[in-house]
Amino acid sequence: MINEEKQNPIEQVSGVVSVTPNVKKKIFGRRTPVERSFGRTDNRTDRTDRPDRMERTPFERKGEEQRAYQDTKANRNKLKIMFFGGVGEVGKNMTAFCYGDDIIIVDCGVAFPDEGMPGVDLVVPDMTYLKNNAQKIKGIVITHAHEDHIGSLPYFLDDVKATVYGSRLTVAMIENKLREFPKVKMTSKIVKPHDVVKIGCFQVEFIHVNHSIAGSHALAIKTPVGMIVHSGDFKIDFTPIIGETTDLSRLGEL
Repeated sequence: MINEEKQNPIEQVSGVVSVTPNVKKKIFGRRTPVERSFGRTDNRTDRTDRPDRMERTPFERKGEEQRAYQDTKANRNKLKIMFFGGVGEVGKNMTAFCYGDDIIIVDCGVAFPDEGMPGVDLVVPDMTYLKNNAQKIKGIVITHAHEDHIGSLPYFLDDVKATVYGSRLTVAMIENKLREFPKVKMTSKIVKPHDVVKIGCFQVEFIHVNHSIAGSHALAIKTPVGMIVHSGDFKIDFTPIIGETTDLSRLGEL
């Protein structure tokens, strides 16, 4: 047997009078013609006291729809830069540049566990957002082939099918890594310094820099709202063992 307690029409709760629906008309009187035309069943005072039972008018709904559209349109015209690692830490370098329905990824690395992570071999970024928006990702740009910049690619390319851009050495080392993951397929494109590649609404220029590994690039990313220079890892070395010096003149032009 269910014990149903009858609720009094007017209850005193924390010093505030709450009114049950079945007696609203008796207490607040008849509705005005304006209220009846909009189908409102409550009094404005009651709407303020009981926001959970608020019924929006057609004018209010239209205003909310217009504001939502304007917010969406404004967000589509903004450049968003999202860091999934590599900021305030060593490793997990991964950055997303988003504009409208286009996303490009710069680097996709791992971090290595410290003494507080027993039994952990690798630490990968949380890529849930990117995997949920995989259809927007137009390309993956790799600055160089160190593990903290390419190590997460096998776990990312399993769900995201996008072209990987990098130097010849970088692409070769990624392909070698993917031999351990035979089910993961990669589409790649080899780039050289001074190459400019259009990826979605972005234009990416590759600039030679020195680092402890060959085939390293800085990036000049032209977006609809301006230019972004992503240096990658670099050093100023006027006597490199292999290759040319960092292209400081081009960086200075930018």
